[in-house]
Amino acid sequence: MKPRKQYPSAGAVDEPASTSRRRHGSGVQTPTSHRLFRSYVTSVLTLLLVFRRLIAVIRTAVADRTFRGAAISLVTLLTLATIFYHVVEGWSVIDSIYFAVVTGLTIGYGDFVPQYSISKVFTIFYALLAVGLFVTLATSLAKASLERTAMRRRRPPPEEDSGT
Repeated sequence: MKPRKQYPSAGAVDEPASTSRRRHGSGVQTPTSHRLFRSYVTSVLTLLLVFRRLIAVIRTAVADRTFRGAAISLVTLLTLATIFYHVVEGWSVIDSIYFAVVTGLTIGYGDFVPQYSISKVFTIFYALLAVGLFVTLATSLAKASLERTAMRRRRPPPEEDSGT
């Protein structure tokens, strides 16, 4: 008779030999938990650096008239669309903003759909304008990012003090 194969009970996890418990400081942690913690910290730091760079790129882009004009136009258009959908469709303000952004970015989940003919006609013209403005903003941000990268590469190295 063959020996019966044993399956772990629900929730049990087999740990490889390399993850045996070791004492680190005051608590008991495994090398696996260290890796997870390092991975988490690395992810958070990477995200913070990405946001820092995004803010720097936006600061550079604001100097461009095209970016400023497109940003102001987009905010105005989103505001008008939010008011329109709130009044005509009777959606909440947050639902109206959500629909305006989702439509402008061409995501279109389909969870909100205009019910009235006037809303459908408005959405056609709104989508044409909003998509163009979102693309213009994205292009301006990409251009500003490339300009910042080129500027950093052109920077002369810092002069060293000769010690005299």
